[in-house]
Amino acid sequence: MKAIAKLTGVSFNTVSKLLIDAGKVCAQYHDENVRNVKVARIQCDEIWSFT
Repeated sequence: MKAIAKLTGVSFNTVSKLLIDAGKVCAQYHDENVRNVKVARIQCDEIWSFT
C-alpha cells in the first residue's frame, strides 16, 4: 500500500480507508447476490499482483 500511496501521491491512510470501503461494498454485493451455488470443492489461493 505504501507503493500505491507514493505512486498516486495520496496519503497511506487514504489508500487504507479506500481499500476498507471497497472490501465492505464487495462483501455486501456478494452477500446480496451470490445464492444457491452448488460446489463439490473449494480452492482458496493467495493472489499476488505486481504493478
